[in-house]
Amino acid sequence: MTLRHLALGLATATLACGDGTGPDLTLANLTGTWTATQIRVTNNLDPSLAEDLYALGFRFRIVIEGDGAFAVEFSNPLGSDGYEGTLAVEGDSLIMTRGDLPGERLPIQADLDRDALTLTWQGTEQCGSYDWEADTCPIPATFSLTLER
Repeated sequence: MTLRHLALGLATATLACGDGTGPDLTLANLTGTWTATQIRVTNNLDPSLAEDLYALGFRFRIVIEGDGAFAVEFSNPLGSDGYEGTLAVEGDSLIMTRGDLPGERLPIQADLDRDALTLTWQGTEQCGSYDWEADTCPIPATFSLTLER
């Protein structure tokens, strides 16, 4: 998988409301620093194939401000990068817009439980794919991140 594909999936997200068991999904409830404790990817064409990217050295952190500004830092064993943008609440969704990729959006299921946040989304070839065989042919994947504040 290229870091670029993972970054695009993380960066251009629309966060959908969780299952209703935790607090409301609001900017006030999301404010703070969130650090991934699990990063998992599952092959959409063969769900029996899954990778624990956290165990492979991938890291992800997002800082969310009360006004909706955010900054992301991510890394893997080969390097690191980051980006900034804004968040806005629209109904039961939180819309994440990356500053250098305005308008790109990807639905992400969000489940907030106090200081734990789980994000899951279906990637596409253009945004959120994974190169399963390291042959530069990314395949759409489902990403799941567990983050703690």
